[in-house]
Amino acid sequence: MNFQAYTLKNYPEWACIQIKTAESEVRTPVHLCFVIDTSASMADDKKLENVKRSIHFLLDFLGPDDIISIVTFSEVAKVILNKVAVTAAEKENIRARISIMCVESNTNLSAGIVQSRECLLNDAGKYKQGILLLTDGNANLGLTRPADILEIVTNTIAKFTGTSISCVGYGTDHNVELLQSISTEGGGSYYVVNNLEDVACVFGDVLGGLMSCSAQQMRVILPLGTEVKSRYARNVVNGTVNIVIGDMPAGMEAVFLAKIPTGTSVTLKGYDLHTHNSIEIVTVVSVTDDIVLQINSEAHYLRFEVLLLLDQSRVLISSFSSSDKIREHVNKLNVLVTKITEYRARVPHSLWDVLLEELDNCIKSLTNPNTVNMSTPHILSQHAGYLGRMRGLPASSQLSQDSPHLVRGFSNSIQRQISAGLASQVTPVSPITPTVSPLLSSIPINDINIENIIIPDAAAPPFSSAPFSSAPFSPPSLFRQNATPLRRS
Repeated sequence: MNFQAYTLKNYPEWACIQIKTAESEVRTPVHLCFVIDTSASMADDKKLENVKRSIHFLLDFLGPDDIISIVTFSEVAKVILNKVAVTAAEKENIRARISIMCVESNTNLSAGIVQSRECLLNDAGKYKQGILLLTDGNANLGLTRPADILEIVTNTIAKFTGTSISCVGYGTDHNVELLQSISTEGGGSYYVVNNLEDVACVFGDVLGGLMSCSAQQMRVILPLGTEVKSRYARNVVNGTVNIVIGDMPAGMEAVFLAKIPTGTSVTLKGYDLHTHNSIEIVTVVSVTDDIVLQINSEAHYLRFEVLLLLDQSRVLISSFSSSDKIREHVNKLNVLVTKITEYRARVPHSLWDVLLEELDNCIKSLTNPNTVNMSTPHILSQHAGYLGRMRGLPASSQLSQDSPHLVRGFSNSIQRQISAGLASQVTPVSPITPTVSPLLSSIPINDINIENIIIPDAAAPPFSSAPFSSAPFSPPSLFRQNATPLRRS
């Protein structure tokens, strides 16, 4: 575990607080608890069917040491599966239970979260436990005020120590702010999905993050009153400011800025899932001339400038602002594009291209009305969460020509591997031509020959050392039942 705090050369009043977990092949057993919206709108565009199909194939990446739970919510919440081990003998039973999920009526989101407590392990022990909450709408039954729902989330996290919550908004009609807040408080990620491949990629990213999680309940403790630039949850505890990072998968990074004097002690606390010991590391804010650290701190300072402009862009689009205000804002975006482009020409950093793409998408959305639709504010909000907390996948957008789920993201190699594999399984391509058959959705799941599914070539993410293989796909040895597994914790 690498934990550093050092001042920025160009902004010496600010310190860069940086945590990085070590690369690891340890595979942690997981308990994945799905909390799925089955309101009437989930029938539209086969949303629920896409979710069921993705969970069906997700089972191929789970083994006998993993457990799965499923809760659905509509008028009321129902337990479909309760802490079932994913053994070979149980898989058919699990698939049968998944198949009975069907759309009903309203959206009692609070009931779903409360009901999930019945399925959670009070003492997760060897398991990394995570909730994946998926909804396509707004809570309209039970507790509907965001503050009340967040209170349930906070209580759930407090009671079931080490449990993280990630949220998935399906389409454009969900409450973006609520799901963003739930995932922030829950130490997880917030995603937006629009189709079957999106769902599969996101499920793979969440599962990979749980499997490769090396530390949980991570938090940085600062003196009371410290000003920070951060998108993580923030609590005041015993006269200190706690910046709540949450889960940290292997090989991943968490970075934020704090206005804090040189020589001040900063403490990192959490729990190591590999050694099963508490983490407590104290470091002191120092001055450094290390060029790599200074480039890194400058990149993250600019990341927060981009985040501010992303938020402002979303407000301008949502409020149908005047052309003068938009023009003024686009000028600010272009100034920052020039600044980052100049940095990029001089020094390397993995963030430059990510930041430039976000700025480019903002400019396109503000200057080309044809690219703006109901989903644009949702996309910008989700991207701000993804970029701010450096986790998850960027929601796909018509503004980008790439397939962002497969080419980049703040994800490690296991997350990318499972996302790519799961997306390939749910949307198989012909060995002859790399296009998805329009008849795919009509093929019964059991009739699909998984052995012939091929992963299309994709550019490697900036954090990957190699591109994905285009060889016929089968679940990697890490997840196949009869293969020699990687070392477990």
